[in-house]
Amino acid sequence: MLLLVATIDFRAVAQQTGPANLDFENGTPGQAAFSWYVPPQQPGVSTRLSTDDRRRGMQSVVLTREATAPPNVAVNVWQEFDATTYRGRRVRFRLAVKTDTPTARAQMWMRVEGAAAPGGTPPVAFLDNMDDRPISRQEWGDYEIVADVPANASKIALGFFVVGAGKAWADDGVFETLGRAESRPPEAPRMVTRRGMLNLLAFTRLLGVVRYFHPSDEAARADWDGFAIAGMRAVESSADAAALTRQLEVLFKPIAPTVLIVQAGTLPRSEPPSTDGGVKLLTWRHAGLGTSASPAPYRSERVPATEPATMDIELGGGVSVRLPLTVAADSTGTLPHGTAAPAADVPQPTRLRFSAVDRAVRLASVALAWNALQHFYPYFDVVKTDWSASLRAALQEAATDRDAAEFTGTLKRMVAALHDGQARVFTGNDADSPYVPSIAIDWIEDKLVVTYADPASGVAAGDVVIAVDGTPAPLALEGTEELISGATPQWIRGRAVQEILAGTKGAQVKLRIDRMAAPGAPAEVSLPRTTQGFASPPRLEKLTELEPGILYLDLTRLTDADLSAALPKLSAAKGLVYDARGAQLLTGPDALFSNLATDSLASPQWHVPQVVRPDREQLTFARGDEWRVAPRQPQITGKRAFLSDSHAIGYAETVLGIVENYRLGEIVGGPTAGTNGTTNRFRVPGDFTIVFTGTKALKQNGAQHHGVGTQPTIAVSRTRAGVAAGRDELLERALQAVK
Repeated sequence: MLLLVATIDFRAVAQQTGPANLDFENGTPGQAAFSWYVPPQQPGVSTRLSTDDRRRGMQSVVLTREATAPPNVAVNVWQEFDATTYRGRRVRFRLAVKTDTPTARAQMWMRVEGAAAPGGTPPVAFLDNMDDRPISRQEWGDYEIVADVPANASKIALGFFVVGAGKAWADDGVFETLGRAESRPPEAPRMVTRRGMLNLLAFTRLLGVVRYFHPSDEAARADWDGFAIAGMRAVESSADAAALTRQLEVLFKPIAPTVLIVQAGTLPRSEPPSTDGGVKLLTWRHAGLGTSASPAPYRSERVPATEPATMDIELGGGVSVRLPLTVAADSTGTLPHGTAAPAADVPQPTRLRFSAVDRAVRLASVALAWNALQHFYPYFDVVKTDWSASLRAALQEAATDRDAAEFTGTLKRMVAALHDGQARVFTGNDADSPYVPSIAIDWIEDKLVVTYADPASGVAAGDVVIAVDGTPAPLALEGTEELISGATPQWIRGRAVQEILAGTKGAQVKLRIDRMAAPGAPAEVSLPRTTQGFASPPRLEKLTELEPGILYLDLTRLTDADLSAALPKLSAAKGLVYDARGAQLLTGPDALFSNLATDSLASPQWHVPQVVRPDREQLTFARGDEWRVAPRQPQITGKRAFLSDSHAIGYAETVLGIVENYRLGEIVGGPTAGTNGTTNRFRVPGDFTIVFTGTKALKQNGAQHHGVGTQPTIAVSRTRAGVAAGRDELLERALQAVK
C-alpha cells in the first residue's frame, strides 16, 4: 500500500498551520470529523464519527470497508499542515487503534515533504505507512510513527487507512515533539582500512548474537537500527584489539550487562550463574525469524529455561566474548538491570527511516541483514556459499557506495549469494512491479530472442536483441544476473531476461536488434517503458478445447470456481493440458487435485527451523502445516500433461512436485526454479525490505528440493523459428503426449 500515501493529491486538503482534532471530538456523530479530509466515498467503503466504541472522550472515528469494495480501494482519512514549527525536530504521531476482525488491516501513515524547486514537485523526505506492522488486533492499543523533520521541510501529512474487509476505529491521537532531530551530517563514502574491516566484522558478529540470543529486557526492546548505525561509527576507528574491546563494552554493556567482552585468549573459566533466590531463567526460542513483519509460522519469543547456558565466541579483531544464552529474571525484569534507555525513549515498534546516503547507515544495513540471514536462512547446508566472505565484500562496497541506488546493488549482490530463488531486495520506492517496454524476450538458442512484441513497437517475434542501451546482450545479462538470487541457473537466467529491460515508467530503452525478416542488417530501436510487470506472449483462453475432447487449462488464470463449473466437461475429456508456467497459480490444491486423485495426496514436506544458538548450532526443524488432498467424484480420467518452465517457483513447484511424486501426468517443458517454502521478510535502515525463504521444503519422500526442483518427463525447448511463427512448442508437444 505504499503508493496509496506516496501519490495522494494533497491539493484537495485544506492547508492547516498544525495538526487538529486528533481526538476526533469535533464533529457530529455519523458524519466526517472536522479538520480531517475524507475522500469521496466509493461503493463498499465509509467513514464516520462514532459514539459506539471509543478509547477516551465522547467519540472516535470508524472506517468500514465491505468485502464487496473494489480490490484496489482502501478507506483513508488524512490531514496536512505546515512543517515550519517542527523543522529540525523529532516528532511522534500516535493513535489508539482497534479492528473488529483480523481481515481488517489498519495502518497509520505520516509523510514529510522537503522544499520543492521552482515549478517542481516537493521531494518526500520521510514516509512510513506501517506496511511492515499492520494492525489487526480487536483490542484498543497505542501505535505510533516517529520521524525526523529536516530543516527544509515544507509540509507534514498524516493519516489512517484500512485495507481488507472489516472495520477499524481510531481515537485519542497525539502529535508531539520528542526533542532535536538527528543533526549529524551524512558520512561521505570512503574505503575501509584493514584494521577498520576487522573492527566492523567483530561488531557485526556481536550485534547478531546479542540481538537474537541474549534474552535481557534491554536487548529485547532495543532500537537495533539506531544502535547498529551508532556502533558502526564508533568501532571502525579503533586502533587495536584493546581499543576495540573497550568500545564494544561501552556499546553492549547497557543492553547486555552479563555479556563478557575481553581480548582474545583471556576468557576466564566459565562459572554458571546461580538460580537461587526465587529468580527464574529466560532464553530465546526462535521458530524461524519472528519480527513484526513476519508471517506465520515464524515466531521469536523469550521462554523459561531449565538450566544456565553460555557460549564462547571468537569475534576476530583480537576480541573474545562469553555470551549468556540465559539470564536470570524476577518480578522487576531480567538481572542485572542494564542501563540502556528505557523503552519509552526508544518508541517501539517505530522505525526511523535513515537515509542510505549516509555511509554508516549503509554499513549498519549490511550488518543487520547479514545477521538475520546468518542465523535463520534454512538452506546453508545445501547451497554451500561462503557467507562470511559475502559480508566482507558487502561492507567494503557499502563503505564506498555513492548513493542509495549503488547501495541497492550492493544489498542485491549480497543476497544473491544465498542462492535462494525467492530472495529479493525491495526499496521504499519500488512499485508493485517494474515497467518494461511492450515486448517480451527470452534466452533461446543462446540468443536474446523477442518472443512477443506489440505491433506498434517496430519489433517482431523472432528478432534477436544484440545490445541493450549500448551494452552487448551477453554482458548486459551477466550484469543483471549478478544481482539475482537463485538456486538454479535456469531461474537466474529466466529472471534476468525479464529484468534486463526493466526501469522507470516512461523511460526509453535503446535496443540493437537483428531482425528475423532482414538478417545481417542490425537496426536501432528506442522503446518507452509503458508496461507494468513483465510482458509475456499471449496465451489461449484460460479454458480452451484444443481438439475434440482435449482441453487446455491455464492455472495462472483459472480459479477454483472455474474448475468447479467446468468439472463435467473435465471429467468427460480424453486429454487435458495444464499450464503451470509461472509462480502465480490461482487454483488451490483441493480444487485442482481432488478429482485427479485415486488416493490421498500429500503436499511436500515443510520444516520450520528451530533456532536456539547462534550460527545455527544444534539447529533442528519442526515439521508441520502440511496438507493432504482426498479424492472425490467425479474422477478426471483423461490423459494429462503439465507444462513447466524455469519461472515455476513456490506454489507452482508444489503443484508440479505433487504431479511428479504421484505420476499424475507428463511434465512437459523445462525444469522448475528449485525453490519452495514459506517466505519471510525483515527491514533494514535506508527503507529496504529483504524477503527470503524461511522454511525448508523437501520432496514428499524427504529428498532435497532446493536447487533441484522438478524435472520434466518430456524436455522441450523453444526455437527461434517456432517463436517467429507464433507457435507454442511446449503446448504442441503436450498435446501430442495426451493424444
